Amino acid sequence: MITISLLLILLASLVFYNTSKKALLLYNSAIETWIQVNKNYSKAIALLFLIVSLLSIILIFGFTSGIIFWLISFISFLSTIVIIYPLKIVNYKHLIILFLILLVLELIT
Repeated sequence: MITISLLLILLASLVFYNTSKKALLLYNSAIETWIQVNKNYSKAIALLFLIVSLLSIILIFGFTSGIIFWLISFISFLSTIVIIYPLKIVNYKHLIILFLILLVLELIT
């Protein structure tokens, strides 16, 4: 459950970065193109992802520690995306593989 919540935070951060006016945007994939063309729908979807992840993390950790964990995760993902995403080092395939491994490890333990 934590891995899925972190994935939602990461996806929302990526969507917010792609809808930014100040970011250097490249049209590489169909998803990124759709996000950059439909900014209002994309921001609404990203906000929905953030709310769902916040609620699920609050259910897992409790109110105060859930909010603090969510804020730290959100800030960490945003800063990492701003630094690494323009370099195109990591793509969607890498993220999918990473989160599948983390999800399997979370379900095993």
